[in-house]
Amino acid sequence: MLLAYEDLLRRLGRTQEANNAEAQRQTIYKLIVPANPISFSTNSLCFDSGPNPDLDREIVLTNNQPTPIQIVQVHTRGPFRASNSCPKSLGSKASCTIRVTFSPISAGVATGSLLVDYERERGQELSSIDLIGVSTPVSNQRN
Repeated sequence: MLLAYEDLLRRLGRTQEANNAEAQRQTIYKLIVPANPISFSTNSLCFDSGPNPDLDREIVLTNNQPTPIQIVQVHTRGPFRASNSCPKSLGSKASCTIRVTFSPISAGVATGSLLVDYERERGQELSSIDLIGVSTPVSNQRN
């Protein structure tokens, strides 16, 4: 049976030392391995094509890694388009901007995703956020 250092200390009755060791290990782990390799400035984007259309939005992509990531592709699903200022290699703690455009094809609610394929030391990964667009029908009535 393999015991963690903290478990061994607890078995020896050294509870305070075990708690300190566990806290230090968790802190070191958080410093070495960020929770999210990359992050977006928001968790979702919403668009409205109503009377005051809001069809373009910008979002910031940040590399949380201590090393650069290689951006393979930025793309969308659904009636959305994306363009970006991201370099192929995004440095450690660096950010870039992605512009997402809602292109409704019919009235109603549309959903999709913004996807970023990237490579880091552990291989290729994918991150995404949800996109929601509301398209209001255009009135063609004559008075």
